[in-house]
Amino acid sequence: MKTFYTLLKVRVNQLSEDSLTVGLILYNDLNFQVGFSKHKISAAKSLLDIDGRLLDLTIKEIHSKLLNSNQDLEKYRYSLVEVGNQFNESYFEYLAKYSNGYLMFSQPKYIEVKNDEVNFKQLFKLFVDNTVETTEVIEDEKRLLEKEFIQRVEDNLIAKVVDRVHTHYKFDNNSIPTLLSSFDLDCVGQNGVLVGAKAMSFTHSKEKLHKGLNTYISVIAHLSTKYKKSLEKNDFYLIVDEPKQGTAEHVLWSQLRKSEDILKVIPSEEASIVADKIKDKKASVFI
Repeated sequence: MKTFYTLLKVRVNQLSEDSLTVGLILYNDLNFQVGFSKHKISAAKSLLDIDGRLLDLTIKEIHSKLLNSNQDLEKYRYSLVEVGNQFNESYFEYLAKYSNGYLMFSQPKYIEVKNDEVNFKQLFKLFVDNTVETTEVIEDEKRLLEKEFIQRVEDNLIAKVVDRVHTHYKFDNNSIPTLLSSFDLDCVGQNGVLVGAKAMSFTHSKEKLHKGLNTYISVIAHLSTKYKKSLEKNDFYLIVDEPKQGTAEHVLWSQLRKSEDILKVIPSEEASIVADKIKDKKASVFI
């Protein structure tokens, strides 16, 4: 199986066509490895005449698409269904030829090595930088952010109301027939009105976030109807930390903040607001 590599470069000067090599993609028909140099990206952003956050967003999208492609290829690896790899040599040849913005792709080059982690790191040091931020590192950082986020919610909210209301309550299609899959609500209680909260990490994809939000709203609507509570008078919260500006997640976060008819948006550091509301309302278990 042939292995190819492509270099990712940032054109820091359109007139002179000066560029910095910031990343490497190593691939064959079954797998991609991609890595970036943090300090090369920082250097490139300092030289660009555009908002550096656009570069961060582009790199994030490249990483996400290649990672999703890896997952799809692995899923159907031993299947009778043949799944074509859209990110192949021809695709990168096209990008190399027609990428005329600030981010460029070099022509893919065949290399007589295995597509493994050892060879990837050696090539990265040769072409890009001594320090590599691979997809594994990015995913580790993402998991750490999620872990810290969940812990803040536990400390600021769940620990304070666990003996008062339902916590980490799981709804499924037995309790709500319209649910296609189970849904966990961090806490919910009742006393005159419904009070509840759902924590969501905006490190997930935009599609997954939309699905989670739509399900949360469906759960609220179902509970309000079943227990004859007013949607306007209920107190439901969405606990979410502000994503990086310039990202699709930040746009969604901003839209939610502007429309708080059903959900009030608060950061994890302020999750104790929900605990105080539960105590003030003297909410309790009811399901």
